[in-house]
Amino acid sequence: MADVLVAEDENEIVEFVRIILSSSGYSLRAVSSGMVVLEEMKRQKPDLLILDLMLPGFDGHTVLMKMSEDPMLRTIPVVVMTALDYTSELFTKFPQVKAFLVKPFHPEQLEKIVKEGLSSVSKAQS
Repeated sequence: MADVLVAEDENEIVEFVRIILSSSGYSLRAVSSGMVVLEEMKRQKPDLLILDLMLPGFDGHTVLMKMSEDPMLRTIPVVVMTALDYTSELFTKFPQVKAFLVKPFHPEQLEKIVKEGLSSVSKAQS
């Protein structure tokens, strides 16, 4: 069972993601700030991070920059979740970003993107 960490400060979205991913067999943890997500990933490295861009503390861009500087964290695949579709260009320099999920999204989109993000890791390890 893949371990997915969600960094999102809106409880409704966290619960929506939790329902979808847990019904698909994923283990889910959630944090609500950019600083806490970095600490949580160091404590227990997830198989995939779903990262909202607008977080208290460090925003999503800062989280990705700090992940890139850390050898343990830079290999974690990331799905960037945002309501701002046009921001995707800002993240092309981060190789760990595997996909973008634009809010609002459908359950099928989330499942597909998470599956693809996780499979990108297993392909890279093969």
